[in-house]
Amino acid sequence: MTKRKSYAPHRINWVDIETTGLDVEVCPILEVAHVITDSKYRILCQNEWTVKHDPNKLMLTRFAWETHQKLLARCFYESSFDLETISFNMIAAMEKHGAVGAPMGGNSIGGFDRPYFKRYLPEVERKMHYRNFDTSTLLMFADSHGIKLDIGGSPPHRAMDDILASIEIARKLKEAMQ
Repeated sequence: MTKRKSYAPHRINWVDIETTGLDVEVCPILEVAHVITDSKYRILCQNEWTVKHDPNKLMLTRFAWETHQKLLARCFYESSFDLETISFNMIAAMEKHGAVGAPMGGNSIGGFDRPYFKRYLPEVERKMHYRNFDTSTLLMFADSHGIKLDIGGSPPHRAMDDILASIEIARKLKEAMQ
């Protein structure tokens, strides 16, 4: 019997973004967070950025205003980061911590975050493996096998909080399976 190649990642690029809505073509990124972990989910690096936006040019949905009022204020008046700077910083972190070629990790990243990265941060997306480490799939796996995970409530729609919650899900599932 042939031994199967291991797909266990050496590093994981955990990402999350907050946007003004769900349409990748018209709803811009407001916030980007990036955490690099090793295979034991120990944090090696973590960064977050608020994207600078001109308040006169950004079309807001009611959802965006109600969900992200404080974040929007930072985007308009405090942030100095554009997507090019964020891309440069993310790639530098990936190179420094050996995460170039590592999978993208997070919650529901295949259908939401990855398309945004392809559209707005394509150089970063190309530096990541095409495979996803998706914690929503891990939760479905746990539920379908009767594995109870105490993961608390939903994070408050902030990119870094969402990533840290995803990492905790992976840790708890690993513990439950040992």
